[in-house]
Amino acid sequence: MNHSFTWAALSLLSLSLACQSVPSQQNAPMSEFRDAEAIGLPVYGMSCPKCANNITHKLTDLVGVFDVEVDMERGFVTAKAAPGFVPTRDEFVEAITAAGFTVPDSADAGD
Repeated sequence: MNHSFTWAALSLLSLSLACQSVPSQQNAPMSEFRDAEAIGLPVYGMSCPKCANNITHKLTDLVGVFDVEVDMERGFVTAKAAPGFVPTRDEFVEAITAAGFTVPDSADAGD
């Protein structure tokens, strides 16, 4: 039996299971915001670098977005954009949902 193959398969399985975690509300998310340079919202379900990568790719696909910060510990994502191109909340949520994650309703986030 090829032990390195078995170890790699188990590692991939555990990574895929971690990425399918149930959205967590254990860490109190930061307050959402939107200003002339960025938008930031809580995001549930992030648990690994692959999650952060998926989110980053979806948000940088939005016109004008040039930087994405993913804070998995706090469950918060910030997208920085060129002036006049900051995504709306709906655009942000659509991109996050397309990446397979959940953004709470603004009322659920404490607004």
